[in-house]
Amino acid sequence: PASVLTIQIFPDNYPEETSWALYSYNLQGRSYIHFAGAQLPTADDDDREIVEWQVEIQKGSWRWEILDTYRDGICCLHGNGWWRLRLEGQALGSGGAFNDK
Repeated sequence: PASVLTIQIFPDNYPEETSWALYSYNLQGRSYIHFAGAQLPTADDDDREIVEWQVEIQKGSWRWEILDTYRDGICCLHGNGWWRLRLEGQALGSGGAFNDK
């Protein structure tokens, strides 16, 4: 049975720099891009909002990656953005400070 992975991103002041990808692994350990979230839409500072995706995934090995094309993450230089992952409602991870990924 599939589980629901919820991906939430509250972008910094430059949401168009942010995207994400979800990779699955086969039995030989090779990774394949499974899902990719489009770049977040441009928004004024006051219009930013949480963007959420719900992705059904099967049991297995997965890797989620958040990317920033300007290489300054989504917190804290240009706004206090953050990301959060949940699997079937249970927290998997969260953050905001990173470089390019």
